[in-house]
Parts: sequence; structure tokens; C-alpha cells
Amino acid sequence: MEPNPTQTLNPIQRLKSLVPLHLAFALGLALVLGTAALVYWPGIEGPMVLDDFHNLDRLGTAGGIDDLESARQFVFGNNSGPLGRPVSMLAFLIDGQDWPIDIAKFKYTNILIHLLCGLAFCWLSYQLCQVLRLSQSDSATLSLIVTAIWLLHPLNVSTSLYIIQRMAQLMTLFASFAVLFYLKGRMLLAKDPRRAHFLLCLSLFPFGLLSVFSKENGVLLLLLIVLLENLFFHKQVQTTFFKFWYRGAVLSSLAIVLVVLAWNLPDHLEVYSYRSFSLKERLLTEARVVADYLWRILLPDDRVGSIFHDDYVKSSSLLRPFGTLVAILFIGSLIGSGFYFARTHAVYSFAVLWFFGLHLMESTYMPLELYFEHRNYMAMYGPLFALCWYSRLLLVSKADKVLKSIVALTASALVILGISLTVQSVNVWKNETSYYQHVADQHPTSMRAQMVYSIHLEQQGQLQESLERLYIAREYSPNETIILLHLWNFACRYDLEQPQSLVEIASIPSLQYRGDNINFQLNLVLQNLLEGNCEPPELESMVSLFDRIEEFPMGVSRRTLFYQNYSAVFGLYGERDRLLETLERSFDANPIVATALQQLTFAINFDNLDLGRKYLQQARDIDSNRSWLQASHRESIDAMVRVAEEHFNTSME
Repeated sequence: MEPNPTQTLNPIQRLKSLVPLHLAFALGLALVLGTAALVYWPGIEGPMVLDDFHNLDRLGTAGGIDDLESARQFVFGNNSGPLGRPVSMLAFLIDGQDWPIDIAKFKYTNILIHLLCGLAFCWLSYQLCQVLRLSQSDSATLSLIVTAIWLLHPLNVSTSLYIIQRMAQLMTLFASFAVLFYLKGRMLLAKDPRRAHFLLCLSLFPFGLLSVFSKENGVLLLLLIVLLENLFFHKQVQTTFFKFWYRGAVLSSLAIVLVVLAWNLPDHLEVYSYRSFSLKERLLTEARVVADYLWRILLPDDRVGSIFHDDYVKSSSLLRPFGTLVAILFIGSLIGSGFYFARTHAVYSFAVLWFFGLHLMESTYMPLELYFEHRNYMAMYGPLFALCWYSRLLLVSKADKVLKSIVALTASALVILGISLTVQSVNVWKNETSYYQHVADQHPTSMRAQMVYSIHLEQQGQLQESLERLYIAREYSPNETIILLHLWNFACRYDLEQPQSLVEIASIPSLQYRGDNINFQLNLVLQNLLEGNCEPPELESMVSLFDRIEEFPMGVSRRTLFYQNYSAVFGLYGERDRLLETLERSFDANPIVATALQQLTFAINFDNLDLGRKYLQQARDIDSNRSWLQASHRESIDAMVRVAEEHFNTSME
């Protein structure tokens, strides 16, 4: 009797022989996606935080988005980046057209996009395995493992549940599809050139453009294509069309990006004048930051994804702190080895250069915040793929069984740890109280974390706990203007003893300002004085305070709002001439339509027809000279004209 060949197979091999590959793959993928959705679901009712308000509250401006013009203003009017990120803004607009928004709807979409990104990386992993000549079965298995680890990695929680980071998600989604179509087209180039050419075109148009218009660092996909071409296809056939596409669309576009970045370098460097760190400090600090990112990708820890990293210690020199030098040497050796082993260990080089390539913009010279987890959303894919690849190689090699068992157990433990940490992190993100309390406890020296939690506690009626958080913030930053003003406003609003008067705050010799939004507290000061919650000081005392604050370095938008608040001081004390003079400085700092219309409002209130006509003309001139991508403010201008004409009882023309 012939022996049954399946009797010699292990259980996994036997299962593979019984279940078709495509069915097993589909079931595995469904299990991975379902698990990720289940893990993330508690976060759907989580809070809006920080930039969510700044970017999305315009959904409620002037009664919400109810016509094509207001929709165009919302989609093309964002100032988060030089291109306005219209694809991301359109995605937000689809979720809601008024304010306040249905938070759950926005979170649901973010989670859905996270799952779609997982699908894209799964497909990308499969194609990459095929390029590396892995069997279909092994390619499918490895792709599912990479996808599961990426989808359930705790470092991705803050990106997925922080609504405004949909920009990073969409950039990643479209960029991964762009890379995917490049890989597929490159593999088909010798066998089916016509189809390959079509896929190559799709990679950049539309997917490349969609990525860039979701978030500007999508242009780095050009670098990824160059990386993949030189690592995996440098010896393969190139058609005439491919050479034209690669040199004309990829390399030329990359060169244009470099020229644009170099052209804008002075503007980027100017921003450091109002940052709390210098260019040198940022470059030194980012070495430690990126090394920390990589550590957290490969060895997840219990730090819940936070948006408050103003407490991150800056590097002032190579040895302060000492870890700076270690991080620089570590990163330098990784990048150097990535280039050195490009021909012999392509997957290792792919992981290293993919990761650092995607950090080239946000983690180098640009004057952005020092630390944010979302910068790893796409970058972590390279190291995770390589980790799975080399783990597999070891497990199928002739290495000692004990070593294989250790590797398998370690890998399993890390995966289980990562999933448990993701569950923990999502549970922290699921409501405002748990999130703000956790990050405030996790970052005791973060001024932002303590102040935001203090505001939340105040809104919940927990005044004593709220005040305690402000004192914690002051303990670590005793001369920070925003904290001192916040304490003054709190005491004024609830009729408590003032820790320091406005006059005393203005007289502090070493008054500090880290660059956050001081205008919020200044506006509350004016509101408290206007409502009579506190006795107004002498006008010149207020002038002294605002003059001190005026000395602080600020960005254009904050400087504009500062002068508007300063002008309101003179309005509070009935100093019309000084009010208008200060408002002119607001317009000079940032000549935009909104500022001109506010000036027109004051002119109406002061019955000054000549000034009203002047400010109206300024608003019209600015609107007529706007970029074609920017929405017109014509309706707002016309509405103000009607108000002015009704008030003055004469034509404004």
C-alpha cells in the first residue's frame, strides 16, 4: 500500500495543502484587519486635540459650508503647508460641513484610512517579496505578518486617533500606492512593456500628486523610487519610455524639489528667530529623536502616543547631553552601512535608507517641532519589513534549533507586547479625561500638557485640581509668560488671590516666552477686564506689559493677533488714535483681507468714513492679488460694504 504523502507533513504544511493559497491569504488578511478594527474601535469617541481645532473650526465659519464658494475656501484656504493640502481638507469636508463636528465620524474615517494603509502595505510587501524571488506562499505569509505588526504597532495610535493627522495618513496611503505601482510596473517592464508603462505613469499621476497634495513630504516618494531602482533593478532591462519616465519625471522632479527647498531655505531659517531652539540645537537634538524613534519601532515601550513633547531635552552640543554624540555615531554608522551593503544585503539597505529617507524633511533642518510620533507612520515600514525578512531567513536556515526557538519566542513576545501596548494606548485615547490626565502625568515638565489638562479640569468644574496643574507648570517654568497670565486669568475669573499682578508680571527681568499661542491668554485678560472680573490697572501698566511681550519673537500670524489684542487695550481705555495706530501695525505685520476688514469694523465703530474707505480698498486690493488657488473673500467684503453703507448712510465707492 502506497503511503499517504500528507502523513509526512507538519500541521502547517498539511493545512497549506488542503486550503487554497488565495483563500488562506484572504482569511488571514480579514483576521488581521478585523483585529485592528476591533482594537482601535474604543478610540472612536476620543477627544479633539490642539491642531484639530485650528484646522477644522473653519467648518463653522459664517454658518458652515453650505455652497461651492465656502467649500472652495475651506479646501484651498488651509495654511498648514505651502500647498494647502487640499486633498486632506476635502476629506475633512466630506466628513462634516459645520461646527461643532461629529468627532466619532472623523475618528471612524481615520481608522478606516489606517486599515486601507495596512492593505496598501500588505500589497506592497507581497510585491517586494516577489521582487526578491520568494514563493507565492512565503510572500503571502510574510506580507500578512508585516501588515499585522504595522497595523497594530503602538507608535501608530496617535497618528490614527489624532484627527488632523489624517494628512499624514493620506500622504502615506497614496505614496504607498505610488511605490506599489512603480514596483509592479518595473517587474512587468521586460514581459509586458505597454502595461508596465501604464502602471509607472499611474504611480506619479495621480497617486504621487494625491500624496503631495495630502501633505508636502509626499514628494519623498520620488526618493523611494530612486532607492528601489538602485537596490533591486539596477541590472534589469530599461525601455526607452522607462528611461524617459525615470529621468524626466522622477529624477528631474526630485531635482526641482531640491531647488525649491534651497530657494526657500532663507525663509525656513528665519523661522528659527521665533523658535525656542536654534538650527544647531535642532540638528543635534534630531539625532537623538530619530534614534529614539527607531528604538521604539523595534522595541515598543509603554509610552502612550503624546502630542506634547515641549519637554524634550534639547542638545546644546555633542556632549550635552552625552547621548547626542552616541546617537550621531549610531545614525552615521547605519546610513554608511546602508550604502555599503546596497549590493550584498539589499533588504538591510532598503530598511535603513527607507527609514532615514522619509525623515529627511521633518527631522532635519526644517524648524518644526522637535518630536512627533506621526513622522514614523510611513517610515517604520522599512525597518519592520526587514525585521520580518531576516527573522524568516534565520528560521528557515540551518541554524541551531535552540537559536531558532529563542528567535521565534522573542519575536512572538514582541508582537504580543506591541499589541497589548496598542490596546492600552487606544484606551487612553478613548476620552478626554483619560488622555489629558495620562499625558500630563507622563510629561510632568511639559508646559503644554499641564495647561491643557488644567483647562480640561476647569471645564469639568474641578477648580482646585485645575489650579494645581498650573502650579506644576509654573514650578518647571517659573518665568513663562503664558503660565503667569493663565494663573492671573484663573484667579481673576474665580475671585481668588492673585499670585502676581499684571504690573508685577511685566516687571519680571527674566520674563520668558517659548513661542506658544500667547494671544489666547491675552484675549482672556482683556475679556476679564471688560467684564469687570478684576480691577483694571493703569493704562500705562497695560502698555508696559504689552511692550514686554512685543519684544518676544513671534511668527507672522501670532504677531498679527498680538497687535489686534494690543489695539483692543486702547479700545478698552478709550484711546482711539492709539488703537488705530496699533491696528495699522497688525496690518503691516500680515496684510490679509481679514485684518483689513477688522480695521474697517473699527472705522465704522469710530464713525470715520475716510478710514473706512481706506481699509475697504486695502481689502479689495489684497483679494484681487491673491493666488488662483486661494478662495476669494468677495462675499465677506461685500457684506462689510453693506454694513458700512448702512452705518454711514452713503456709498463706500
